[in-house]
Amino acid sequence: MGNFISKIKQIKHIKIILIIVLILIMLAIYFGIKNNEKIDTNEESSISSILSKIDGVGNCYVYVSYKNGEKEVFSNVINNENQNIYGIVVVCDGGDNIKTKLKIIDAIKTLVDVDDLNIQVYKT
Repeated sequence: MGNFISKIKQIKHIKIILIIVLILIMLAIYFGIKNNEKIDTNEESSISSILSKIDGVGNCYVYVSYKNGEKEVFSNVINNENQNIYGIVVVCDGGDNIKTKLKIIDAIKTLVDVDDLNIQVYKT
C-alpha cells in the first residue's frame, strides 16, 4: 500500500488532477439529479392533471413510487419515459365509487406501464 501511495505522489500535478476529477464527478451528479427530477415532475403532474378531468374524479392527488426513490405530486403534461415507476396511489374526491376507481386504473394503465395491482385509489 505504501508503494502505491509513493507512486501516486511522484505524479506531477496530482493535486490539480484530483481536484478536476472531483469537480467533474460533482457536476455529473448534480446535473444528473436535476434532469431526473424534471422528467419525474412532468410525468407525475401529467397523471394528476389528466385524472382530475375524468368524470367523477374531482380533486386529485397522485403519489408515485419509483424503483429508485419516491416523489409526491399535485399538478399538469405527459412524458412516457416512465420505466422506473413501481406503483401509484391516487387520492381523489370520487375514490369511493367503484366505477370511478376502474376509470382511474384504466387511465393510469394506458398512460404508464404499471400493473393494476400496483395502482391504489382512495377517497379524500
